Amino acid sequence: MHPRGNGDKRLMPAPRDTRLFQAIATLQQNLSKRFHAPELARAAGLSIRYFHHGFKQEVGMTFVEFYRKLRMARAREILAGTSQSVKAIALDLGYRRVEVFDREFRQYHSCTPTEYRSRCQKNQ
Repeated sequence: MHPRGNGDKRLMPAPRDTRLFQAIATLQQNLSKRFHAPELARAAGLSIRYFHHGFKQEVGMTFVEFYRKLRMARAREILAGTSQSVKAIALDLGYRRVEVFDREFRQYHSCTPTEYRSRCQKNQ
C-alpha cells in the first residue's frame, strides 16, 4: 500500500503540479464558459479527487471559491470600465441567470452590481 493511503499515487499532488496550473489558466482565459470541476479535472488528466485536493493545497481555496473570485474580479473590471448592462456581463461570465450573478455579487461585495458601478463612476 502506498504511504498516502489507498495506493493512488495521484491522490496527493506533487508540489507545483503543472496540470493544476494549466486548469487554472484555462479558467482565467475562458471566463465566459461555465466550468464544472469534473470536466476541468478530466481535461487536465486528473482524477476529480486529486483535482479538488490539489487545488485546495496549491491555491489555498477550493475550486468553487477560486472560480467565483475570478468571475467577481472580472465583473468588477467590466462594471468599472464599461457601460455594458449587468445582464450582458452576467451572460458573458457564464451565468445563465442574472439573478444568480446579482446574488453572488452582493454576497461577495455587499452591494449590487449597479451600486458598485455607481460608486466607481463617483470616484472617477
